[in-house]
This record gives sequence, structure tokens and C-alpha cells, in this order.
Amino acid sequence: MKFFKKHRPQMTAFILFLIMVLVYSVIELVVTFTDTAYLVPALILCALLIAAIAGCLYLWNDQLRVQRERMQLAHLREMQQDQVQHYTALYEANRQVAVQRHDLKNILLNVRSYIEVGEMEKLSQYIAKFQEKLQPSKMIDNGMPFIDAVLSAKMAEHPEIPFDLHIALLELEHIEQPQLAFILAGALDNAVEACAHSAKPFIKVQIGQKGRMVSLIVTNAADRPVKAIGDALLTTKADAAAHGYGIKSMRQTAEQAHGMLTWHWEEQVFTLSVLLQDIAD
Repeated sequence: MKFFKKHRPQMTAFILFLIMVLVYSVIELVVTFTDTAYLVPALILCALLIAAIAGCLYLWNDQLRVQRERMQLAHLREMQQDQVQHYTALYEANRQVAVQRHDLKNILLNVRSYIEVGEMEKLSQYIAKFQEKLQPSKMIDNGMPFIDAVLSAKMAEHPEIPFDLHIALLELEHIEQPQLAFILAGALDNAVEACAHSAKPFIKVQIGQKGRMVSLIVTNAADRPVKAIGDALLTTKADAAAHGYGIKSMRQTAEQAHGMLTWHWEEQVFTLSVLLQDIAD
């Protein structure tokens, strides 16, 4: 499959060459045996040759289609697993909130008891003990459940990467929020992968809206130059045949929303920009 993709023009030229040779052979046979008793067998032989070559071409094309569908299915499964992880992280965050709410009730009861008996020194020590345990929450709540779930999950999965968020509340009429969340998840996956090879990792996410125009910009550290052919990014993963669909899928999703996706890499910083139009089809 890799060979066919890499040498597609050569394979096309080879197939055309075979067709030309076949046509020439048919004409030669017909001319040679026109006035002989072997014309009919020659025509039958030509028909069999044509059928055999057509069958081979059909099988070859069918195998390419099957391989392509397998890779796309594998990519969809990978995206599904990412979504499961996102919502698992969201569920875990909500569960932690419920647990903390329950613990808070018990803490308040203990605080009230210390106050009633006048044990202010013990109360101070009790409060100080819980202050040491308090950690900043990773739960994102911008009023957009799908986008918040993606951001919360990615930040929880990669606490070693500093995230800088500039998220405006969107008023969407025609764009489905999961569409934007899908693009964001793909962009963050690529950003996290790039940050894994960076000496100073960071990810900056900007989401905004002006009128009917919705913008999503993800900027991240990328010490290594990107690989691309034209505006198509090439995967850096070892199994290139099973990957490399991320940008393509995000671009298709953006185009479905009458938008466009662009990117550029400069001075070890990668920027992915998506512009969508919140208009009816």
C-alpha cells in the first residue's frame, strides 16, 4: 500500500502502457488472421486476455479500496478511543466534585463543633491541614460541554504541559458544538505530540466569535520542523500508513461548516487556525 501511494503516477503510466500493448496485440491478431480460419480463435483469445487483465485490474483496485477502508476504520477507532478517554476524564472530574462536596459537609460539621466548644487553636490547625491538601481544579467550565470536556480531559492527561486558554462563550445557531470539539481534540492531539519533543512545551488555545464567524487557533511548541507536501501535513509516527488522517479529517469537518483550515510553522512554534461560518447549509 505504501509503495502504491508513493509511486501512484508510475503505476498509472504502467497500467496505460499495458492497455496500449493489449490494444496493439488485438489489432495485430485481427490483421494477421483476417483471411484465415484462425480469426475466430484469435478473437476468443483476445477476449480472454482482455477479461483476464480487466479482472486483475479490478482485484488490484479492490485491494487498494479494502486497505484504504481498513486504515480509515483504524483511524476512526483511534478517535473513538480518544473520545472515550475525554468523557471518562469528565466523568471522573464530576465524581471528584461530588466526593469533595460530601467531604465539605463533614468538614463544616467539624468546624461548627470546634466553634461551639471554643477550641479556636484546634480549629486553626484543622483548617490548615486541609489547606495543604487543596489543589487547583483542572475542571474547565465555559458553558460549552463538549469543548469543556475536551479541554478538561487534555489538561488532566498532560499536567506537565502549560495550557493558556482564551475561550469566549459561543452563540452557535448552525454549527454543531461537537464539530468544533472534534477539530479541537485533533488539534490538541497534534499539539501534545509536538510538545513531547520540545524543551519548553506550551499550548495556547483561542476560541472566539465575531458575528457569524467562529475562529479556533491552537499554538504550541514544535522544536522539530513539520513535514508536509503542499498544505498537507505528513505524520511523524512510525506507522505512517495507519496515521496521517488528523489534519485531513479536521479540514473536512471545517469545510462542512463552510470554513477553512490553515497552518504554519515558524521559529519552533506551530499554529493551526480554523475559521468557520455559522450559517445554514
